[in-house]
Amino acid sequence: MNNKEVEKTINKLKKDGWKVEVNMLDAVKKDDSVWWHDFGGLEILSVIKGTKKVNIGVYGDIFVHKNYETENGEENYFKCKEGGKEEGELTDDLVKNGEWEENNWFEIFVEDSKTKDFITIDTPTSLEDAVNIFLDTIKKIDNGEMS
Repeated sequence: MNNKEVEKTINKLKKDGWKVEVNMLDAVKKDDSVWWHDFGGLEILSVIKGTKKVNIGVYGDIFVHKNYETENGEENYFKCKEGGKEEGELTDDLVKNGEWEENNWFEIFVEDSKTKDFITIDTPTSLEDAVNIFLDTIKKIDNGEMS
């Protein structure tokens, strides 16, 4: 998302009565979820209205590998466990041509302070998908489709 898209999204949420508690949507310029690994375990967008709180969190594991020999005869890979440090080196070649596993990085969830409900809505792998699902969830709450 570029800065204008972020600003437009935040302004719409505020106009609809949502209080923005956390907004780090523009913290990283790449949409690909692998570039968000430094944010592991954080909420990057959090809004609240009444008893409902909707969040986009950055959670999950990433494992990217490509089977080819390096100078040391080892497989080239990148692995980042949730909240941990990455192992290996993430290269553009791995991003483009590597095999990906366990790449559920973003998580959209809803909390209700009245009922103490906590619901995971979805676990998309790109920021764009996460924001779209987040906004769809907000719309359902505003329309009374989610109690």
